[in-house]
Amino acid sequence: MITVPTAPFRGCTVTNTGRISPGYGEAIYVGSSESTSGYGYNCDFNTISDCILGPGVTAELVDIKEYTTGTIVENCVMYGDDISGQTSANAFLKTKGNDCIIKNNTAYQNGNTIIRNAFEVHEIVSGWGYNNSFTGNTCNMDNETAYVVRVYSGSAAASDNTRIPDGNMYYLLIRSGIHIILMKIPAMPETTGTAKENPKEIRRGVLESATVSKII
Repeated sequence: MITVPTAPFRGCTVTNTGRISPGYGEAIYVGSSESTSGYGYNCDFNTISDCILGPGVTAELVDIKEYTTGTIVENCVMYGDDISGQTSANAFLKTKGNDCIIKNNTAYQNGNTIIRNAFEVHEIVSGWGYNNSFTGNTCNMDNETAYVVRVYSGSAAASDNTRIPDGNMYYLLIRSGIHIILMKIPAMPETTGTAKENPKEIRRGVLESATVSKII
């Protein structure tokens, strides 16, 4: 595992992490968990680019922690073959920070059924996990049920991502009990609508991009 300081981090290759403790085998870890002590939590405006992450990585390929701001992950290749599921390691990337930009990455599930979504957003600490952006990513998924972007809490915008094969795209929380769900399915008739007109479910159509914000 590589812990990223506040700096650009480019051109790395990380493989075969978590050999002893699979749940703690992240390839790149930004910041510190709120459950830890003795560490400074500020770890802001990092750029991770042009990296090859995996195979052999047993936790997330990138784990962006709460209390961090402005992390950019771009132009990376992520192999999820060995993500283990231990300590909730079940996605290529998770962010619990604010204002993260995840763009132009390519990810491969490679038959690993542990992976439930490509990218996830979580609000672990109140006020953190918001205003994240996912654009231009290509996710090679083995089943249509896994989402490209799944927001469990917090907020995110998602646009211009590619899923191979077609299937679930975005599951974006807009407030308790109401979600936007977008799917890309071949031959499905085009539909129109906005989140306001049909807040619970919108499937393939003009709403290819959805922006989610915290509602008080």
